[in-house]
Amino acid sequence: AGEARFYLTNTTTATLTLNVADAQTSSTSPVPISYSSTGSSYRITNAESVEPVAGRPHLMRVTHYSGCSAANVEGTKDMSAWYEPTLIHPGGAAAPRMCPAPAGTPNSCLPDANPQTCGNAPLPSSVPQRSNLSLAFNGSANAYFCLKSTDIGNFYPQLSETANPDAATISSPLMTLRPFAVVVSGIKSGAVNNPATNAVATTANGGAAFVSAGTDFAATVGAYLWNAAGDTNVTNGDGFPDTDKTFAQITGGGVVTSYADIVRLTAEAPFAPSPGALGALSDNEVTISNGVQSSLVLDYSEVGAFTLAATSTQYQPVHGVNLANRMRYYTTGGANAAPNRVIGRFKPHYFEASGPTLEHGCDAGAFTYQGQAFRLGFTLRAMNRRGQVTTNYGRAGYAPVATGNVLSLVAENGDDGVNRGARIAPVTPTTLALNAWTNGLFVYPSPLAPNNNAFAFSRAANAEEPFAALAIGLGLTDTLDAVPLRGDMNAATTGNCTLCNAAMLGQTDMRFGRMRIPNGHGALGLPLGVPIETQFWSGGRFVRNTDDNCTALAAPSFAFAGYKDGLNAGNMNASNIGSPALVQSGAGAIRLASPNTTQKGSVLLQSALPHLPGSGQQTFGVFRGGPVIYFRERW
Repeated sequence: AGEARFYLTNTTTATLTLNVADAQTSSTSPVPISYSSTGSSYRITNAESVEPVAGRPHLMRVTHYSGCSAANVEGTKDMSAWYEPTLIHPGGAAAPRMCPAPAGTPNSCLPDANPQTCGNAPLPSSVPQRSNLSLAFNGSANAYFCLKSTDIGNFYPQLSETANPDAATISSPLMTLRPFAVVVSGIKSGAVNNPATNAVATTANGGAAFVSAGTDFAATVGAYLWNAAGDTNVTNGDGFPDTDKTFAQITGGGVVTSYADIVRLTAEAPFAPSPGALGALSDNEVTISNGVQSSLVLDYSEVGAFTLAATSTQYQPVHGVNLANRMRYYTTGGANAAPNRVIGRFKPHYFEASGPTLEHGCDAGAFTYQGQAFRLGFTLRAMNRRGQVTTNYGRAGYAPVATGNVLSLVAENGDDGVNRGARIAPVTPTTLALNAWTNGLFVYPSPLAPNNNAFAFSRAANAEEPFAALAIGLGLTDTLDAVPLRGDMNAATTGNCTLCNAAMLGQTDMRFGRMRIPNGHGALGLPLGVPIETQFWSGGRFVRNTDDNCTALAAPSFAFAGYKDGLNAGNMNASNIGSPALVQSGAGAIRLASPNTTQKGSVLLQSALPHLPGSGQQTFGVFRGGPVIYFRERW
């Protein structure tokens, strides 16, 4: 359905029948239209250029015509006044009033202590049977009245002389009373108000945190009547809400109760960090049916801060009015709040570790010796509540995350509830400092230092039974915003954790080991074979580590000390150790080349591996002691 209104002008006397037709149908006026060269009529026009605004008295001019010419009227005229609502006039909207204008011929109905009401009753929507408006022409062709309202509307004001109903309005402007302001306010999460300043960069970089990315927060969207305190930029105002007024000054006129609309809220620039990604504002349409809606729930996908924008998607296109310049934003709450469109700072909802890796000290045997280096790898991700990476986290212009996060390692054997993480230390130059976030990710080890990820479990002073199922996890303490790490273990508790504070990176069999190097004896001039065995403490004794096929028996694995007699560092050193080899099932041997000397001597052969200590005395030129079965000396 639709409605079109137009006025016909005819310069001659005539009686006409109007016919309207289109391709589908036609219609003829049920009553002939008579044009007369005599008689009174009235035209209503706008007497000021300000847009008609709900709650603001609007000056209207009534011009008296006799025939086709304006004609003066002495004194006052008692008029019957009403309004004709259009098809898009809000149902149930409060009727406007026609109120006497101030004395004289004013330029405005203002100032007015009662801008929305007067002694006259609200207008009926059809011709009243009695006078409800007195117009003072006072010898002029023009009289004035103030159209007052407490609601929006879409209608035509109409008049006729009470004593002569045929002397009626022949033209009248369409009055679209629009809201003074559409205000977005009440940005909060629970009892926490949006703490943002009006500077988006300051909010994002070091400002107080509001909520986590993806977490619901509320907003209130409402339409409000004109309020003089919110429109003072020019004398009597211009009908638009000033840009520097407080929330109370803009909304003091009250709610426009018949305002119905769907307002879409969006995030727009400027945003921060920048350069960065502008996040998406979800669940961002609010349906308003009674002037205000305060239960809207939003969420923003990114960390940082953004500028809020609102768009009327129904009222504006239907009524053909522009509400964009009537949108006002008070995102920080409070009656005295100043205009502010910035919302933030948004922080991550949680961190998670993905792609965890643990490289055993001996990968082939799935075990690690105490004191032996093992390697860890993981990627930390800063996530929003929807399970998406917040790519702005760590960008320049966001809160300083490098100093805000502290990583730690935990360790628990077989869910025994004992945290042994303090025994894990980095092997120089490994570091766990979080200072290299990129697009919401912290990759460890850094691709720029792929080997910078070695750690060791400290070797006990006394032999320990194996920690056969030592789970190693990553802990994170966010000192900036207390954002948790979503983990799957708590090394200080047994059973399935309810307060999981670490993410497991892997599990290894941690063993207390040693290298068994027996004493050896050999002749000068001949090489000396030294059998080697890698062992671990099984609980009651050291046993050969049959899982060890990794330990290298090579020059770097050994050291020499305690030279005696004919041996010294010049004739017995790393170059005397034969070709390298790996132990097989925990056993192997090295071959020491004979020293270049004619004098007997000995040296202490030591393991240079801190996780496999051990030593044995190696002697050249002296028989090993023991019983002699047969000895013969040649003469």
